Parts: sequence; C-alpha cells; structure tokens
Amino acid sequence: MSDKSLVPEVGPWAEVKLKCLGDYLAAYTTILRKQTFKGFVYIDAFAGAGTAKIRKKESAPIEDTFFSDLLEAKQDVEQERFILGSPRVALELQHPFSHYVFVELSEKRRNELEKLKTNHAGKDIRIYDRNCNDYLLELLNKNVKWAEWRGVVFLDPFGTHVPWETVNALARTKSFEVFINFPWMAITRLANNDGDIPDGHRAILDRYFGSEKWFDVMFRKEQTLFGDSSHSKVEDASKSLVNWYRKRLQAAFGHASSARLIRNTKNSPLYYLIWAGPNGTGQKIADHILSQGEAI
Repeated sequence: MSDKSLVPEVGPWAEVKLKCLGDYLAAYTTILRKQTFKGFVYIDAFAGAGTAKIRKKESAPIEDTFFSDLLEAKQDVEQERFILGSPRVALELQHPFSHYVFVELSEKRRNELEKLKTNHAGKDIRIYDRNCNDYLLELLNKNVKWAEWRGVVFLDPFGTHVPWETVNALARTKSFEVFINFPWMAITRLANNDGDIPDGHRAILDRYFGSEKWFDVMFRKEQTLFGDSSHSKVEDASKSLVNWYRKRLQAAFGHASSARLIRNTKNSPLYYLIWAGPNGTGQKIADHILSQGEAI
C-alpha cells in the first residue's frame, strides 16, 4: 500500500478551512512568541494523517468508447492534489508552538503522523491513540497552573463528536482558545424537519449542545386544523442555531468570533467555523479572517 492511499480524501472546501486555521495560527504565534509563559501548545483533536488528498474531476465529456475508461482513469490521477493537513499547517509555521499534541484513533494515520517527528526533529510532538474527549478531560483535570500556559485546540470532527462538556472544560482554563467546526449538516441529519426526532438523536444533540434549549431555537410549535400541535423548523434555522451556540461560547470563553459558512461542492451548507477564547485581540483577528467569506 502506498503512502498516498493512507491519507484522507477531502473536498475542495477543506482548503478554505485549513487556510483560515493557518492564518489564525500564524498571527497567534507571532504575538505569543513575545510573551513569557511556560509553553504554547497546539492540540489537534482529530489530527488525520498530516496530509489530505483533494480530487477534482473535470466535466469534459469523452466521446471515444474504446479509450474512455483509460482516459478517465488517467484524468483522475492527473487531477489528484495533495495539501497540508492541519498538523503540518501548525508544524510549518514561521514561529512554531513549543508543544504539539495530535490525537488520532486510526493506527494507519498515526503511523503517518509519526513520520512528522523525523521531519520536525527539533519539535516536541506527542501523538495519542485516544478519544479526544477522554484525552482533553483527563488533561484538563490534571493539577496544572493553566495561567502559566497558552494554547489553541482545533476541534474538527466529522459530526457531533465534541460535546459541550469538553468545550466548557477548555473554557474554564482561561488559557485555551478553540477553533471549532460547527457541524450543521450533521446536526440536520439528526434533527428531522418536522421536529419529530428519535429519542436517541435528541439525546446526542442535548449532549452536544449541553442543553435542551437548542430545540426551541431550531423549531417552532404550530397548531393544526384539528387542534393538536406539531413542529416545523424556523426560517434561517442554521443562523438561529449558530448564533445561539456562539452566545454560549461567548459566555463560556469571554469572546466568540463571527461564524464562517463552508459549503460543499453542491453549494449546500456543510459547517461553520467559529473561534472562541479569552482574549479580545484574538477575536478581532479571527473576525477578520473568518469574515473574508460568507459569515454571520
């Protein structure tokens, strides 16, 4: 198996996300390197393999049936592009962090991350085979003077894998900032349009938001012709829910940025990127970066 086959395949929207992350980390480390703390840590909670593959297929038709399969296969190979994943974006900053933590459950991807230790021999890199929530809660429960540390945690799950308990624990340190993927598409798959949500799905969302109030933000009650009631999504449900979540982040951390909407190739809303942290300067930088696209 080649090294290329081990890397995750992502859509072109990932480039936008990684550029936003890289721009913020560059600004963060430039400012923090002039300050005196015990250390500056970057934690990637869903690290991946360090490299990601983007495949884009041209839509030009191929008329010749004899050569069509061969030509299409060659075209696919030619269109493959590999980009730096979030671990390498963080490692290759001009002003690096003093400590790096990469959390990844896949053994194959951890093996790829191990190679980064060789390429960045002078950096303190730790790689963990853990559920990120277990790792973070264990770390945050240690007897550490967090006022002596600063850090950024990148929370980029595929779905609702980071509950409010974890986010709030990071906020309580008053030392960590977070860059969060708010998984709108995953949330809509769990929450039916009519509000008739299976108990298991509702429990997942209650845990993700740390509250049952998300339901009343996302849905409104309506009376039917027969006197009973039903629910339907409010207009601009995504904006309503994102703004409500941002207010929760602001209350927990002190500051929360605007939310940058990331769409997939079908132009459907995929997720929002949100920054939260204890510092107003960080918010100004994050707002500038995230407002470059479609933001609320």
